[in-house]
Amino acid sequence: MSVAIIGAGISGLAAARSLTQSGIPVTVFEKSRGAGGRAATRRVEIDGSQYKFDHGAQYFTVRSQQLLAEVEKMKLAGLCAEWTADIRVIDGEVLHSRKDSASPTRYVGVPGMSSIGRYLSEPLSGHIVFNTRIERAEQQSGRWQLKVDDGQIWSSTFTHLLVTAPAEQASAIVPTASQYLLNQVKQRSLAPCWAVMIGFSKRQDIEFDAAFVNNHPSISWISRDSSKPGRSSGSECWVVHASKDFSKQFLEEKPESIAETILHSFLALPISSHRLDRPSTCVAHRWRYSIPESEADDVSFWDPAMKLGYAGDWTSGSRVEGAFLSGIAMADNIRQDLGLSRM
Repeated sequence: MSVAIIGAGISGLAAARSLTQSGIPVTVFEKSRGAGGRAATRRVEIDGSQYKFDHGAQYFTVRSQQLLAEVEKMKLAGLCAEWTADIRVIDGEVLHSRKDSASPTRYVGVPGMSSIGRYLSEPLSGHIVFNTRIERAEQQSGRWQLKVDDGQIWSSTFTHLLVTAPAEQASAIVPTASQYLLNQVKQRSLAPCWAVMIGFSKRQDIEFDAAFVNNHPSISWISRDSSKPGRSSGSECWVVHASKDFSKQFLEEKPESIAETILHSFLALPISSHRLDRPSTCVAHRWRYSIPESEADDVSFWDPAMKLGYAGDWTSGSRVEGAFLSGIAMADNIRQDLGLSRM
């Protein structure tokens, strides 16, 4: 008896940690070289200066006691802190203040958002197989067989399978899933998001830290990453998220072209009364699956007959906490299937 988990993002890691705490053998398969999914940090070095960008998830909020308990542990370990940012709203040509005492506490990983994935994966050493893209999963005689894109076959004692890949990829990985699960996948999709990382050699004359950008043809969010706790004060790093419509329209555009277009739009925003310096670096990254097209009411999807489940932020809203709780819920489903108590 063991569980295979496809994807070492927040939901996959949360499920794996929870299951191992119950003594259930787990193997996590991750297509990239690191854990955390879109809770990611990119490092760029230019002329001896290092720039760090949280180019995926910008921050996270906490409503549940389950995640709050982990946040407190991360804070004690110096891996997480509150981000008391001055966040504004840009609407057209107007910059609005956004000082709302009811706004939730925002947390960030320290020294980058990737610290969250490293924290969650630390107890899973030896249980995560990196650089391994699962292309197909098939159930044979009550066991799951996994095929890697290089032709390798993982045929083990996997009695349960948890897929945390985006909805569009989940259906391709398990085309023989039950009609119930296939219907859930069809009803949900993730829109892309281009992220552009802009680095300046010194602080720029911008009086706020981040802004939601409304009614703009190409930009939806801007953030001074260097304003977050634990970041270097030497350089200035800005992350710009393109709008959903722009990202869809130019999904297959070259990153260099996207970087140039978004930089031009960023510099044209009403963010400073002074001319900004020429950036030292400007790089674009495409998140092909990023923003849910519709609100999700469920936490995760589970088929007890197939012992197959889907989890991720696409099942529970595009939030770090949603991904975390989705993984925990799936671990509870597997425990229940095995006759064990929920945690």
